[in-house]
Amino acid sequence: MSGLTPQFKAFFRWELAGGSVLLACTALTLVVANSPFQTGWAHLWEGRLYGSSLRYWINEGLMTLFFLAAGLEIKREILTGELSTLKKALLPGVAALGGMVFPALIYLAFNWGTSGQAGWGIPVATDIAFAVGVLSILGSRISASMKVFLTALAIADDIGAMVIVAIFYGTPLHWPYVGLSLALISGLASLKYSTSHSPLIWIPLGVLLWVIVGFTGLHSSLTGVVMAILLPPSLDGWERVLIPLSSFVIIPLFALANAGVSLSGLSWAGLLHPVSVGIMCGYVLGKPLGIALFSWGAVTCRLASLPPSMRVKDLWILGCLGGIGFTMSLFIAQLAF
Repeated sequence: MSGLTPQFKAFFRWELAGGSVLLACTALTLVVANSPFQTGWAHLWEGRLYGSSLRYWINEGLMTLFFLAAGLEIKREILTGELSTLKKALLPGVAALGGMVFPALIYLAFNWGTSGQAGWGIPVATDIAFAVGVLSILGSRISASMKVFLTALAIADDIGAMVIVAIFYGTPLHWPYVGLSLALISGLASLKYSTSHSPLIWIPLGVLLWVIVGFTGLHSSLTGVVMAILLPPSLDGWERVLIPLSSFVIIPLFALANAGVSLSGLSWAGLLHPVSVGIMCGYVLGKPLGIALFSWGAVTCRLASLPPSMRVKDLWILGCLGGIGFTMSLFIAQLAF
């Protein structure tokens, strides 16, 4: 991985190691959810903590820190990293767009006008940790350019998924709370340029914003993205703590709480349900087609150029890896259904 920034190398290593933990937690959850302990396992995550279920605090609270970590990584890559110039950012951005449009359209082709239509956002997201983990299996046969491209694509994909969650998967907006949120965000924006950058100020204000956003109708975890944008450069170092925390604690806990799917009722009718078919076809067909065709179109029209040592056929390989969804897909599925 020569030629890459030290920060990117560190991020890649965290995602690689985190992918192994995520895979283990997912396997454990599936085994327990299909064992005699499944009832106790389900009750564990529905246990009450301060008036809400443990699953709620993971999905609404800890996922805010996940979005904060992802937002800080995106911010750094845009400002000083692998997405810091238009030339670097355009191709993975176009690829991510194609990898979102095609799966959504394929899903809607199977579910338009049905009760499953709301799930169109499920197959649009790529899971960075799993995709990087699979990519690492290929070792030295994969160029550094492909690793950068896949990671940049997944980061751009995360941005798109966050926008989709914010716009399409909230409840009707409560405008008084929207106004309060905007006022607090304005105050935080001005505080960013003040001389006081103490975490003792930013942490309670961030928690207050999280509470208020929860009443707006938007998903409260999106507060993490807003805080990532607003944090002053002196506090961007939180990323060094949050990315390992996200990789080894938050995402594994999310998997343990949400991936416990019972297979006892599995049937061909269920597998062939339009929602299931739409998700599978969206990922297996839509992602590779969207990523490869949009990228090829951008290169052909000379809007962007392929990174060094990458070939057009590599786009199909990366397109298939982009078809691995987990964290954001489960997150959107929770909101859609």
